[in-house]
Amino acid sequence: AVLLVLGVILLSPLPFLNTLPALSALILGVGLLNRDGVFLLVGVLLAVLVLTIIRYGLEALYNLLSGVVNVLRSWLGR
Repeated sequence: AVLLVLGVILLSPLPFLNTLPALSALILGVGLLNRDGVFLLVGVLLAVLVLTIIRYGLEALYNLLSGVVNVLRSWLGR
């Protein structure tokens, strides 16, 4: 499930957004191939970090767009 979410994030066309998810998927893949729990733990922790960064980024974008809509409504008198 973690690799599926990272794969969806990798499909986004935004520049420099693919590096951390790709690194996390790489570390998870190496951990699965070598049956190494440390690599798996690091990969999962990196994936959680990536998802946290994306969550806060989306929240900031939502707040920014809400503010823009409120300003436009006040300018238009609605």
